[in-house]
Amino acid sequence: MSFLSIANSSAFVELNDYIRSSTCVIPPLTYDRWKRLNIQAAGLDYIHAATYMTPPVMTLFQSVANDCRLIDQYRALRSGAIVNQSENRSVDHHRLREPRPDSFFMKEWSRIKKWVTDLQAAPHDEGFDTIVQIGIGGSELGPRMVYEALTPYANQYSISKRPVHFISNLDVNELTHLMQTLSLSRTLFLVVSKSGTTMESRSLFDTILTNLPPGLSRTDFIKRHVISITSRSSTLPNDYPFRESFFITDEIGGRFSVTSACGALMIAMAYTPDVFDELLTGAHLIDTHALNTDISKNMVMLDAMYNVVARNCFQFPAQAIIPYLTALKSLPAYLQQLENESNGKPVNRQNVPLSYPCSSFIFGEPGTNAQHSFFQYLHQGSPVCPIQLIGFYSAQNILNGSHDITRKSLAHLLAQTVAFSNGDPNDNPQLHFAGNRPVTVLLAKFLTPRIIGALISFYENRTMFQGFLWDINSFDQEGVGLGKRIANQILDHSCNADVQAIFSEMVASLDDSLSAPL
Repeated sequence: MSFLSIANSSAFVELNDYIRSSTCVIPPLTYDRWKRLNIQAAGLDYIHAATYMTPPVMTLFQSVANDCRLIDQYRALRSGAIVNQSENRSVDHHRLREPRPDSFFMKEWSRIKKWVTDLQAAPHDEGFDTIVQIGIGGSELGPRMVYEALTPYANQYSISKRPVHFISNLDVNELTHLMQTLSLSRTLFLVVSKSGTTMESRSLFDTILTNLPPGLSRTDFIKRHVISITSRSSTLPNDYPFRESFFITDEIGGRFSVTSACGALMIAMAYTPDVFDELLTGAHLIDTHALNTDISKNMVMLDAMYNVVARNCFQFPAQAIIPYLTALKSLPAYLQQLENESNGKPVNRQNVPLSYPCSSFIFGEPGTNAQHSFFQYLHQGSPVCPIQLIGFYSAQNILNGSHDITRKSLAHLLAQTVAFSNGDPNDNPQLHFAGNRPVTVLLAKFLTPRIIGALISFYENRTMFQGFLWDINSFDQEGVGLGKRIANQILDHSCNADVQAIFSEMVASLDDSLSAPL
C-alpha cells in the first residue's frame, strides 16, 4: 500500500501556505461558536470553538484528509492489512472491541469472565481482597489509568472495589514498602508482559518470590496466587507454574493493550466484568465514529489534523492535556506513552529519514493543580503550546457541597479556554496576555466506564491518524530497545571497558552503602 503524506500532499502544501499567509487569529469565544463547533459522539462533546477554525480552514482540512486517504488507511488497518511493516504484522487492537463472539479476544474475555465469576463463587478462604499487577509501559500505564478513573463511578454506584497495586519501576524501596503492607495469603498477583521477557517485570516478580516467608513453597505460591497475561508466542507460561494464563495476540502493541486481557482481568477483578463490558462498548462507539469521512463531523480525525498542523505548520513542539478530574491524574502519562512512543519516529514507512518533525511532546496534570503549576508558561511563555481540557458536567453527589465544587471546576475550565484563546492585552508587557493559544475541549456528563472506553479509543485513533498523515509506522518502538540492550551488556560484562569500569565503581558504592550504617 502507498499513500500520500504531508510531505507530498498538494492539499497540505496549500493548507500550510494559507496558514503562513493569513493571520490565523482565534475569534472571540461566543455562545454561537461554542455550540456550532461541537461534535458529539458516544457521550463525548468535542468543542473546537477556541481555535483558528474558519470555513476555509475546514475545507483545507478536508482536502488533506482526502488527499492522504485517511479513512481508506483506517479501513485497511481494520481489515487486517500489514500496517506494522517493520514487524510484518497487522494491528488488532480495534478487534478487541468488536462484538464478535467468534473472535480470539472475545473468546479470551469469556474465559476471563468465567474465571472471575467462579473465583467470586468460591468459599471465602479461596477469595482474594487485593490485587498486584506487575508490568511496565503499556502493561501498567493504561490499566492504572483506567483503575483510577473508575473510582468516582464505583463510589457513586456503591460498587465494591478490590484495591489494586501496580509495580513497574526497578525501585527496591517501592517494592519493599508494598511487600511490608500486603497480606500475601489474600493477594492475587498478575504478571503482565506481552513478550514474557521484560527485564523489569521478571526481576520484580523474581524478587517477590525470593522474599516469600519461610515455609511458603515457591511452587505452591505461584500455583495459587499468580496469573500470567502474555502473548500467544511467549514462553512465560512455561517458565512458571501459574494458576492460570490469559493471552493477547502478537498484533496488539503494549500501549494499545488496555482493552485486551492486559486490562480486562484486573478491571473485572477490581470492579466487575460488566464494568469492562461497558468500557469496550464506549471504545467501539468511537472506533465506529472515526470512520466518518466528513472531517467536520469526525472528532478523532479533526483533532489529529489540528495536532499535525500545530506541529508542522505552526512548529508548536508540545501539547498539554489537562483533565479537570483527579481520577484522571494518570491520563497524561498514559497518553505520553501512547503518542510519543507511537509517533516519535525518525523515518517514514519506506524507511527514509523524515524531512519534518512528528509527534508533539505530551504532558499534563489535573486541572486546577496544573493552573498553579505550569500554566504561567502556557499563558505567557514561548513557544506556544496548544492545550486540551477535559471536563465533566457532573460528579459524585455524595458530599454536601459537591455541586458547588463541580460548578467551580467548570468555571475554571471555561475561564482558561477564554484566557488562552482570547488573552488580555495590556500596555504593561508583564501583564500582557497575547492569547491566540488554541484550546480544544472534551466534555462529558460523568466519568462512566463507557466514557473511559470512548476516551481510550479517541486517543488511540487520534494517534493512528497522525501517524498516517506523517507516513510513519505508529506501531513499532525501536527507540525503546537501545538502552535495554546496553543495560543487558553492562550486566553481562560485555560492554566496553570504560563503561564497565564506571558501572563497577557504581556497584562498589552500592555494596559499601549496604554494609555501612545509615
